[in-house]
Amino acid sequence: MPKATLKSASKATLRPAAQPKNRSYTPSLPLEIIEIILSHIPRSYCSQPTLHACTLVSRAWYSASVARLYEKPIIIGKNYDLFVRSVCPSINANIRKNGLAELVRTLDLSRLVHHGSKSLTARLLGRVKIGIEVFVAPQASFGINALSALAKCSRLRRLDMSLVSVAFSTSELAHSLRKLTNLDTLLFPRAGNENHERLSSCWPECLKTCIITGGLMSRYYTSYQSPTDPGCTFPKRRPHNLTRLTIGNCDKLRPLDIESIIFNLPNLDHLEIKAPMSQLQETPMEYHFLSLANFRHLKIPVNYISPSIFRCGTLHPHPDGPGKSFVLDTLELDCVEPRGSRAEQIDVDTIWDAVAEGALTNLRRLKLHRKFIPSSIPEVIADATALDQLLKTLASEDGEKGRFKEEDAGVWIFGE
Repeated sequence: MPKATLKSASKATLRPAAQPKNRSYTPSLPLEIIEIILSHIPRSYCSQPTLHACTLVSRAWYSASVARLYEKPIIIGKNYDLFVRSVCPSINANIRKNGLAELVRTLDLSRLVHHGSKSLTARLLGRVKIGIEVFVAPQASFGINALSALAKCSRLRRLDMSLVSVAFSTSELAHSLRKLTNLDTLLFPRAGNENHERLSSCWPECLKTCIITGGLMSRYYTSYQSPTDPGCTFPKRRPHNLTRLTIGNCDKLRPLDIESIIFNLPNLDHLEIKAPMSQLQETPMEYHFLSLANFRHLKIPVNYISPSIFRCGTLHPHPDGPGKSFVLDTLELDCVEPRGSRAEQIDVDTIWDAVAEGALTNLRRLKLHRKFIPSSIPEVIADATALDQLLKTLASEDGEKGRFKEEDAGVWIFGE
């Protein structure tokens, strides 16, 4: 054997054997099992650190938990800056896109008061525009520049602007809202002094639910016209898909204004009027407004309606002629203090007459505030029990054609 070979062989025999390294081994779970584990983590502000810790376990855990972490983040003042730096970092930082903005589906900024700025909100909307479906605007940091970014959120289904303190004109809102072709729920801003007739320019095509709170002016301060008068003009644009409408905190709207809004909603099914509405406290809604649209569900404080609604067909003629009845089948009567003398004229006995032989023969479910049924008066309790049996009997006679089963009909009590 050559000499060099012997030397190298002797050196090789003198070397210690390599010791195996003690490597920690993390067992891998199927992705389906990881998703089941993550589904048991509640969606709350306190659980977000838990989801963040799950993203640090392994690649599999990261891919399964990062989507849940950013899909519906709970944002408050403490973590807002960290969220913004993760989703839309500064351009000057030369940080490449990480794809986290595309994971956001719900962006709720309602808990922010003085955090951020209007330009930062617009930039944030520009980053999450690909996948966002629900957006709740902040109170102070939402401006006109955010409307342009909002118009590009093509997948947006629900838009809540009820907290926005900036007053936008209807033309500015219409320019952005009419581009949101998938929007089905809209809460209008509370600020503004626009005529309610200009709302027609803001209706998106697929809008189904609309909530209007404050900021609307009456068009009948100088001219009093009924929506059914020939000389009364209405916008040509009518939202045919809108089925639910809520109007509240509009102190400048009068009964004729509400009637004109209802008249332009041919498929309206659910109408809710919420307090305060000072004009309705003075001049209530009369019986003929029920015939302007075929809505089946009405929720309104008893202070805002006239007793003539329950006497239509007996003391007052029905707008569509004798023998006709309103399609209303669900009525919720709330109570606003002070009730006043007009509310005292509406009692259980009056509603009984309207259901039995009046214009509310289609009524099947009645929800009353507890103040309508004082426990100290046995006669009132007996009348409410009899009315409950009447509504259940009528629902049973409707059979399969009716909207309510016998156990779902009757008189329901709420409030304290």
